[in-house]
Amino acid sequence: MSGTAAVTLLAAVASAEDLNNNILNGQVNLADTWAVAEVSLDWIEGCVSVASVAIGNTFSASLEGSSYVSNHQRNTGIIGAETHATVTGVEGYVNLNATAIANNATIETYNADSTVIHSTQISGGYDPSASVEAYVGGVGSDVSVSGVAVSNNLGVASSSYTTDVATRQTNSAGTYSTVSATIEDVAGNVDVTSAAIANSVSISASQPTGDE
Repeated sequence: MSGTAAVTLLAAVASAEDLNNNILNGQVNLADTWAVAEVSLDWIEGCVSVASVAIGNTFSASLEGSSYVSNHQRNTGIIGAETHATVTGVEGYVNLNATAIANNATIETYNADSTVIHSTQISGGYDPSASVEAYVGGVGSDVSVSGVAVSNNLGVASSSYTTDVATRQTNSAGTYSTVSATIEDVAGNVDVTSAAIANSVSISASQPTGDE
């Protein structure tokens, strides 16, 4: 049924010969996806960046010209990211992060007459979670510590004379982010973030310019 709906929507917008791009993406993840970073660092002359990233389904498209994009993502596996870090004596900056995302899609179109996007993202059954435990001390610049957990995320940037976006996001899983950090003796700024997001959509639409 979903295939029939997609074809009907496509025919209503433009005939096949009018399209430069016709993208159909379907992703299903049923298994667990887990990322763990454990580090102990001392006396670093440069900078430190540590990240654990776990993603169930991810899709990215950058398209020139008139486009139709159908995206369907479903995740029922456990998605988790953990970062455990002890970092001391760093001359530069320190960046510690854990990111867990069940479904992620980013779509960019430019120099287009028409852009049509149909996106469905479903997260359910198990919980995406991000966790950061850190001790940071003696840093000569800035310190950033962040944990981010997202069930469904869609980002659209369209430079097109007409932009049509139909999106549906369904989340039935818990979404958890935990950051526990002890930070001492920092010469620069300190930024600590813990974010848990169930459904997120970001859309930017503009007219093509003469430079494109």
